[in-house]
Amino acid sequence: ESLHSINAVIDKHVASIRWDVRFKDNTWKNIAHNVRKLDEVLTGTFQFSVIGGLWVGRIVVLFALCLVASGASMIPGSQLRVSCLIASVTSGLFGALLMLRLARVTEKCCAKSPQTESLFSALYAEMGSNVPAADASETFHFRVLQQYLADRQLGVRLFGVLITLDLVVLTALRSCVYLPAVVSTVSFVLQGSRSN
Repeated sequence: ESLHSINAVIDKHVASIRWDVRFKDNTWKNIAHNVRKLDEVLTGTFQFSVIGGLWVGRIVVLFALCLVASGASMIPGSQLRVSCLIASVTSGLFGALLMLRLARVTEKCCAKSPQTESLFSALYAEMGSNVPAADASETFHFRVLQQYLADRQLGVRLFGVLITLDLVVLTALRSCVYLPAVVSTVSFVLQGSRSN
């Protein structure tokens, strides 16, 4: 699948940045060039006209089903009320899981925690070391790459929105917790006002 090959490419770039596994021909200029190419590939691959449309379509279908099932659970006297709420939460959860797969690719690119194996953390792990000190050109390319990764968050974008773990958690909470809770509350209030 395309996500597995993208993850393998990102892992290769992380390994090339780590000083202890760098090859002699792998200069900071080459690494910077490869990271920019990776950014171009990620941007191009997840455009709507390539595979971004497929991902967006699958996610939208699941969240639309979540919304419709939540609305169906409001029908008064419906015997399927609990089943519709379960279907709503389940489809919202599956939509969030699809987004999580994309967010993991983004995390491999721009996670800032020192414990992660991301491009960003691998590069910043080299700060303070004597890696680029030998050559002024290497120092320049090292700094350009640092600035590029700091300014442009690499990762999967759908409609220009970076798919991050924060976005996935927020979306999952809204579709799996908030939406069913609000729908149940509104349904309860409406049923109470009809009985009076």
